[in-house]
Amino acid sequence: LAARLVRDAEVVLESTSGGFSDQPEVPPLFTQPGAGRAAFDRLWWQQTHEEMVREALHGPDDAEVRRHAAMGVFARKYEHQLLRRYTGIKNSKRRRRKLEAVSAKVEARVKAKFGSALLTEELLLEEEERAERGEAARVLQSGYHPDLVFMAPGVSDEQRREATRRICGMNLASDADFWLLENLWKAMRGKHPPVPLVIATKDYKAHHEAGFVQAPWDFTVSALCDLLEEDLEDVREGLALRWSRRAAAPPRRPPAQDKAEEEDAH
Repeated sequence: LAARLVRDAEVVLESTSGGFSDQPEVPPLFTQPGAGRAAFDRLWWQQTHEEMVREALHGPDDAEVRRHAAMGVFARKYEHQLLRRYTGIKNSKRRRRKLEAVSAKVEARVKAKFGSALLTEELLLEEEERAERGEAARVLQSGYHPDLVFMAPGVSDEQRREATRRICGMNLASDADFWLLENLWKAMRGKHPPVPLVIATKDYKAHHEAGFVQAPWDFTVSALCDLLEEDLEDVREGLALRWSRRAAAPPRRPPAQDKAEEEDAH
């Protein structure tokens, strides 16, 4: 699992996408001059293509990718059309009744257009795995990298897998916790030098002189946040000082060279 996550993370990090933004650019389809059906259709096909590219990274065969991408974009397009139409109804009771029925109408329209075949157990498992990889890629793309994670001696394989899940946020159910985790990784890597994370069997600890942060394999976001809030910058300073000392120290000579010079002196 860890190797697969690293592979997927590297694919995402090497891609040409612009990543995530706190202020995404939204095309002003219905406010710009000359806006209309043509602009909406262009955006629809653009989103369909982008969805297909994202799904192709992890998805099954091309036909299934195209079908799922088209279903999602068609549903969003039809929902937006209904919302635009119904919000213009003047009668408040009729408007509310129409708006409440939007979800059911969208679902019925999607089933009529694409069919209502149930996913098999295998396809459901693939969907779940793709979702997990997507969440992992999202965290890693937002600021962290597996090269900064180390496993201490004594951590079992099962503990390694669970630690990897937690580093990628797969154990989190709250969007707020996921947002906090993303920002913790950004804080650790955002300034130079980036601070490594060492996964151990127990204990939260900031190693100031050595320049790394230690967390247990079953760490929680809140506990890690408390540790970093108190000690992150001190750890970074210790790591920078260690690097500067190493750079200033004279290069070590091989033992064989020292022995040869000693023999020549005699």
